[in-house]
Amino acid sequence: MGIAALLGLAACAHPGAGGTTLVRDDVGIQVTGQGDSEARPDLAVVRVGIESRRPSVAEARESAAQATSAMIAALRGAGIPEDRTQTASLSITPEYEYTEQGQRLLGYTARNQLEVRIAEIDRAGEVIDAAVGAGGDQARLESVTLEVTDPSAARAEARREAMDAARRDASQLAELAGVELGAPIAIEETIADEGPRPFAARMEAADAMTTTPVQPDTTRIRVHVRVRYAVQ
Repeated sequence: MGIAALLGLAACAHPGAGGTTLVRDDVGIQVTGQGDSEARPDLAVVRVGIESRRPSVAEARESAAQATSAMIAALRGAGIPEDRTQTASLSITPEYEYTEQGQRLLGYTARNQLEVRIAEIDRAGEVIDAAVGAGGDQARLESVTLEVTDPSAARAEARREAMDAARRDASQLAELAGVELGAPIAIEETIADEGPRPFAARMEAADAMTTTPVQPDTTRIRVHVRVRYAVQ
């Protein structure tokens, strides 16, 4: 890596093997840095539902409504407040059988899906079991997603690590080039959170006393920075 660009004698950039560049633009040293941190999910978002097939629309709707009401009552009994439960979707669709003679109506399927937000992740399995148990054979466990509600502290830690890494590289380059490192004159940041993580909770045939396990893993948060330092 040459130092001509740093001294303002060339107009092009010279990339280095480690992603570091001595640049002509405003004369400075441009470096990249990466920082990682971890955060533990503190919210489980569970989607449970009811699926009921009956000969008529009215029967399918009524059957699904009754099972959904039982599921909601079970959620209340498990300590989930009303504002933590909401309807995610509702649908009633005809079901057909297709043969060489054409299609034949089999009935209608009503689907009601609830989204439940559980702040105590260690209780998620218990809540799932209560809801699914109340819905009986019509119950469906659609998904379990684990979220970090406030990633700001983890992002700050990753950001600090990224900036420290960038400054270390810039300081070494300045020393090698025989110049004094100045203050940052431009910073670009990219945050790559893993985001909500789907969790594969399976409803398996098991002892009635067995609780569905929901065990959260940590979520990685990564920050990339591109920093341009002035030189003197």
